[in-house]
Amino acid sequence: MKSAVVLTLAFVLSITVNFSFSKTVFLDDFEKDTVGQSPSKWVGCPEEGTVAKDPKEQKNQVMLLNETSADCAIVADTDDLEEYFAEWDWLWEDGARCHSMAIHWQKKGEFYHFSRRTDGSSWGIWARSGGAWPGAFVMGNSPYELNKWYRLQVYVNGPEIVGKMKERDDKTPFDKIDSFIEMHGEDKRFKKGKFGPNEGWGAAFMDNVLIYIGEPSKAVKQEGKLTATWGEIKVSE
Repeated sequence: MKSAVVLTLAFVLSITVNFSFSKTVFLDDFEKDTVGQSPSKWVGCPEEGTVAKDPKEQKNQVMLLNETSADCAIVADTDDLEEYFAEWDWLWEDGARCHSMAIHWQKKGEFYHFSRRTDGSSWGIWARSGGAWPGAFVMGNSPYELNKWYRLQVYVNGPEIVGKMKERDDKTPFDKIDSFIEMHGEDKRFKKGKFGPNEGWGAAFMDNVLIYIGEPSKAVKQEGKLTATWGEIKVSE
């Protein structure tokens, strides 16, 4: 009887662990890449990104985002994912042009388009499909400044996309921050794919990219870094 109780308890514990499991899928800070070359852990349209010096801290390396084609994106080399969190640092130097991330990218010209607009506060989620821009399906508002690092998070689950943003030095966990844009099935053409920058018109930079599945706090702890202050850690090394 005692052995049966122990086995039952072990089974319950294993179920609990599985349900709370977190997995880091992708991690890149561009420090092992060569300046002037496309980053080594990214696929899709490699010409869309070039490793460069951080405009705010020259000893750091980041990805400079280039614009080559509206249908292109340089995406993290992962499996096609349906549900995940992505976090990254983002800085824009050119406020007259839009800057965007591709979500559910599987091939050129077919993906969701998570986009910063040019008025200093507006954001939209569109689709790139068949050479056109269906949408915007939803719009959001989160004021931003140029030449300043921000950290963003998107939660993606099929056609559901939720975006959050804070200043990079803000140590507040994302689960304590309100979302500024949400799409919940307003469009359902893309169910899974890869993540990465698209339409980097004008100078923009990306750094400290983390893609994970599961609970955010556990995924962060797995890496031994607090991603909210990852940029600050790199600067202080």
